[in-house]
Amino acid sequence: MREVWQVAARDTPVNGYNLFLKWNIHAFNDRTLATPSALSMTCGSLPRMHDLRMAGRSGRLVTLIWSNSLEMEGRSAAERLQVVALFDRRMYSPVWLKGVHACRGDRKAVIDLEQENFHKAHLYCFFCSPEGEAFSASVYVCVPGNGEQQPLEV
Repeated sequence: MREVWQVAARDTPVNGYNLFLKWNIHAFNDRTLATPSALSMTCGSLPRMHDLRMAGRSGRLVTLIWSNSLEMEGRSAAERLQVVALFDRRMYSPVWLKGVHACRGDRKAVIDLEQENFHKAHLYCFFCSPEGEAFSASVYVCVPGNGEQQPLEV
């Protein structure tokens, strides 16, 4: 995650760590991460993803869908989806999920959470340029864990 914030801070007078704090101080109280949905894992110059939602879950696999207001031509369609997860037992250890093979233009991705037993998984989804030099701001979605109701797309 450090690299993403260093890229975002490149043309500013602050470093990546200070930019992360500036964007996220409101998500913490005096002792802990109080509001996971308010946390931003990234910021950047690329357009954000719109209407992100979980369409279903089967074990470790989660289907995410989103819409785009962009023209689906050129570079914007090729921007790669990235997903960072925080799991309830390790809220201060972000996991950059591997094996995500979707682009902005796909409007759908099946994500392997890499864990099966959790109460909640907090996912932060964003796009990365094909060259890896630009990012979008992250968008949050909460995945209920084992034993919780899971919404399904009809």
